[in-house]
Amino acid sequence: MDRRDVLRGAAAFAGFAAAFSAGRKRALAANPPVVRPRHRMFVPGYDIDAAYYEGTRTRAHARLARGVPKDYEGSVRMLTRLDLAAGSVKQALFPVHGHDVAISPDGRIGVYASLEHRSFVSFDAETLDVLAIGAPHARGWIGGGHSVFLDEKTVAVTERAPRRGYRGAPEPHFGAITIREAETLKVLEHMNCHGVSPHEIRLSPDGRQFVVANYGSTYPEGGRRYGVPRHIVEPSVTLVGVESGRLEEKYAAPSTEAELRHLCVTASGDAVGITARLGLPDEDQAFRQGDAFVYARELTAGENSSYLPAKPVRLDRASGAFAELGGPDVEPLMRHGLSIEYDAVHDEALATFPAAHRVMAFDGATGALKRSIDTAAMGLDYPCGVAVLEGSDFYAVAGYWKNLYIFERGGHGLRRDLCSYATFFGHSHMTAF
Repeated sequence: MDRRDVLRGAAAFAGFAAAFSAGRKRALAANPPVVRPRHRMFVPGYDIDAAYYEGTRTRAHARLARGVPKDYEGSVRMLTRLDLAAGSVKQALFPVHGHDVAISPDGRIGVYASLEHRSFVSFDAETLDVLAIGAPHARGWIGGGHSVFLDEKTVAVTERAPRRGYRGAPEPHFGAITIREAETLKVLEHMNCHGVSPHEIRLSPDGRQFVVANYGSTYPEGGRRYGVPRHIVEPSVTLVGVESGRLEEKYAAPSTEAELRHLCVTASGDAVGITARLGLPDEDQAFRQGDAFVYARELTAGENSSYLPAKPVRLDRASGAFAELGGPDVEPLMRHGLSIEYDAVHDEALATFPAAHRVMAFDGATGALKRSIDTAAMGLDYPCGVAVLEGSDFYAVAGYWKNLYIFERGGHGLRRDLCSYATFFGHSHMTAF
């Protein structure tokens, strides 16, 4: 081989390399690399008795249960933190009947709120180590299940009044909002929320008001349990001044047959509330007569009840009026309304209905149903937690027991390339940060 042959070979290789590089650039332009959302998902885990780790029950695992005091005898629940970018999973147990998690704006501190029990927990969002264990502000009071941060150091938590039978007046059943130091859970202030059995709490768009969803459920007179169907008094949305602590508005829900459990607040300050109606065991089967296949009993209802259709409601603040959402064709699918989050970019309220394996998107301005997604057909059973992944084009939906699916905001297309498959062991809500 002489010098000319070497030069010809080098030129041919250079041409091939240039063509390959150009082809690769065209391929990348047509199929850009997947950019995974850089969010962490915090998902409660209810059933720790079903969870094992490294050959032992999670409750007995020294590292997972490091935050549970040795003399603690109350409810214990797990928390799963799923890092979407890295695909990593971190889990720990906490001394709390945990329902929902709030994360501070700087991402340092988490608060794990208790539902109908007496302990609250703050934790380090990076290590999942317990920072403090708090209690309700007064004897007999219990957790309302949700909290919201006011700033990096302060959190507001809903609490419910001591449980007692209803005697004809709602005021003794009004709950409270406690303002706490996030890290220590020390109570700085408490205020009347002016609603029966408060649950989810949000901030108004200007941050000046607490917006609270109040179940309205009480023990019936002489009763020592809620019972089925529920005894419901004044399901409502209340607006309480953050600075003043005074009731500024109260809006009664259109029906006392359903609890008003959760809500999101739109950019205009209106609210979309999600309701739930409990019936007797198997009463829900009247709405499944068209299911021509063998199916399981609804897992999230419990053995002593079932979920019946209950329409979400949209509160127009200007008029003070509620409007029920969804027509008769989709009402049978609105069983066990659970999580609801607002997508400000597309002005949509995203809601889950685990009993019907549905995610629905409602127009924030009108309340019109824009999309109904059958998640079971995609392999995601009992969709419970939903979270908008802010700063990205996606939102996430988690199955009650396992799996996290990623959908496109606005278009609602499923992105299987971004999904994760952790097991959560039962939950209601999840939080993205």
